[in-house]
Amino acid sequence: MTLKRPFLLRPFLPLTLLAASMASAQIDGPLDCSVFNVPDMTYLMYKVPGSPEGLAGTSFQNFSKGDFDLTACGYTISNHAGVTSFRAANLQKLLNLFSVPSAGFFGVSGVGPINRTALEINSVTEIKDAEFLGSKVYDIYHYPITVDFRAANVFTPAPFTENDYSRFKDVTINYRINGGALMTYAKDGQPTSFPIDRQTRTLDFYIDRAGQRGFDRVSVDLQASQVTVWTDYPFPQQ
Repeated sequence: MTLKRPFLLRPFLPLTLLAASMASAQIDGPLDCSVFNVPDMTYLMYKVPGSPEGLAGTSFQNFSKGDFDLTACGYTISNHAGVTSFRAANLQKLLNLFSVPSAGFFGVSGVGPINRTALEINSVTEIKDAEFLGSKVYDIYHYPITVDFRAANVFTPAPFTENDYSRFKDVTINYRINGGALMTYAKDGQPTSFPIDRQTRTLDFYIDRAGQRGFDRVSVDLQASQVTVWTDYPFPQQ
């Protein structure tokens, strides 16, 4: 897929997702590609042919539970030593991988919306003690990093909500464009604006999480249609 539009970044929005037990299962044999997605970049949700409908027939591969390499349903996922990489044939297909189920999580009959324009870097920030129908309740917060592929060339972030600010006021995020100079994206709870044009090939974000759960580095390769996340990466000073 050849990109013909410039890019935009925009900040996150909180959402709550009900997830089943995150115990990992070994992925073996062919998969039912009707359910194959990564809702928050910490686990893969998938089905095998002939499995029951709904949540009961859905399996989960937690990326923190062991290393693996998987090529299936048009995607390549590599997970080794806290570094997870997702690759697709084109950017639209990559965006579909990170879609959240749209037919009701308990139905798990599909993912969507398929006409996404944004890649939102998500992170599990809290696992509540409460349980719902035997499943843990996860609070999922979009990291304040979103790559938007609509026609715009300046990122103007919306103001943080009070809840956003309370969680990320101590978090610092720096970035590089095409491997260039290190610049500040967000500090003291305040994101900044910067231009993204059609010459942009790679976006690298480095996060000083200040104790928050999440990733230390996020790399977006627009030419390779690939996203890589690191759970442990030193915060660069320059």
